[in-house]
Amino acid sequence: MAFLMEGCFLSQHRPNSRQDFERRYKLNGFADMSVFFAYSLVFLAAAGCVLYGALNWNREGEISEAEKEEERKWLKEEIKIDEELSGGGSRV
Repeated sequence: MAFLMEGCFLSQHRPNSRQDFERRYKLNGFADMSVFFAYSLVFLAAAGCVLYGALNWNREGEISEAEKEEERKWLKEEIKIDEELSGGGSRV
């Protein structure tokens, strides 16, 4: 009887048993720390993106005169191309 008891004790509490592994290394449902770190980094990156977006919301940069002039030229050229393609019809 003592032999059976000893066998049961050793089989339940072996240091390399699956239960011991799960008890020691399982972290919040993750079997491996690298998986935990990967999920943590995903959530930290998402939080960082939300924070960056909130801080930079509706921030407009200054437009130089050269950029304004280039945009005017582009708009005139675009209107000209639209008129040529539409046969000189009315502009919207």
